[in-house]
Amino acid sequence: MERAAPGGRFPGKVAAARVDSYERERIGAAVRQAMAPLGGASGILAGRTRVLLKPNVLRAAAPDEAVTTHPEVVRAVAAEFLAAGAAVSVGDGPGGDPGPAAPAFEKCGIAAVCRELELPLRNFQESGSVEVVLPFSAARKVNIAQPVREAELIVNLPKLKTHTLTHITCALKNIYGYIPGFLKTKLHTLAPRPDDFAEIVCALWTVFPAGFSLVDAVIAMEGQGPSGGTPRRVGRIFAGTDPLAIDTLCAWAMGFDVRDVPLLAAAGRRGLGIGERGAITVLGESAEALRIPGFRLPHTSRIAPRVPRWLMRPLAAAAGRLFWVKPRVLPERCTRCHICVRSCPTGAMRGEKGAVPTLYAPACISCLCCQEMCPSRAIHVQKSFAAGRIFRTEAQREAARAKGR
Repeated sequence: MERAAPGGRFPGKVAAARVDSYERERIGAAVRQAMAPLGGASGILAGRTRVLLKPNVLRAAAPDEAVTTHPEVVRAVAAEFLAAGAAVSVGDGPGGDPGPAAPAFEKCGIAAVCRELELPLRNFQESGSVEVVLPFSAARKVNIAQPVREAELIVNLPKLKTHTLTHITCALKNIYGYIPGFLKTKLHTLAPRPDDFAEIVCALWTVFPAGFSLVDAVIAMEGQGPSGGTPRRVGRIFAGTDPLAIDTLCAWAMGFDVRDVPLLAAAGRRGLGIGERGAITVLGESAEALRIPGFRLPHTSRIAPRVPRWLMRPLAAAAGRLFWVKPRVLPERCTRCHICVRSCPTGAMRGEKGAVPTLYAPACISCLCCQEMCPSRAIHVQKSFAAGRIFRTEAQREAARAKGR
């Protein structure tokens, strides 16, 4: 079947709409406003009928935690495609925990939307998978969920969040969820560096690109995302067919230097869209109006990009002893659920039933899947002295300057 080009029919164009709450009528109006410059649902469909909506259902989290795509955004987008005559289903494969995924869909509110609109809800951990060959990257073959392969149009519905490994999770990163459940965490052993991991994401886009992306940035997440950060009101919906343009604009608005984001750099090299902020056309807003003042970036956002690959490869062992980022369990917050243990791709997070998990440091690859999946925010990111002194966040730099250090 014919697939959309990775950059879409509107390269370099991003539609933006203001909306200050998740009230149903307001979200519906904002979604229609964002989709209109791209032809609306009918124009986006372009004769296709089988539509799969792919939200971000990272783990079981309430909508107000800003961990998952808000159910009202899913409802509004589904309604537009249903009205255009499409057969719509919703699917994702929550997190790295190999346990049942149904509680995640229920808690985030998406299961209720599917029942109300009579939409099939496809749990990627139970829907079967097919093996696909990736054209590049450390993972030559991966399994993706069967509903992804069956869909004529994939509609990508990410949540705008920071990410302690990839800096930002938005349109590009959200399709990593094509890979069912625990298989996602296993790939981190093949690509522990952010730039290597970015190549896997780009390879997925090359093989199975989403035809359209709409970003839930009404309430985003800042700080230690994608699960342990803080909700931050942004009041926007972003939409487009060019994932790189969307992510570049969002990263710039959040305060990143887009040249330092490995995923954006990799997507640019692979031709997945327009990656220069000055070449992006914003529809419905001025670009400057999208800047988010004081947006808190993740602590690890400056580490890996500033260590040259030519130095990392021959001196990996020495560099690893000097510059490292490791998870640490906070016993006072830990509920002993052991989701971190089950989600760890290398077995580094360990613990007996009823005990607080501990880290076996030699096996840790710093993928931070444990932090990503922890429902109680009990995983703290700990840095080596060298990493903490040299690669500080802006807030830490300002505090140090105030103290004269």
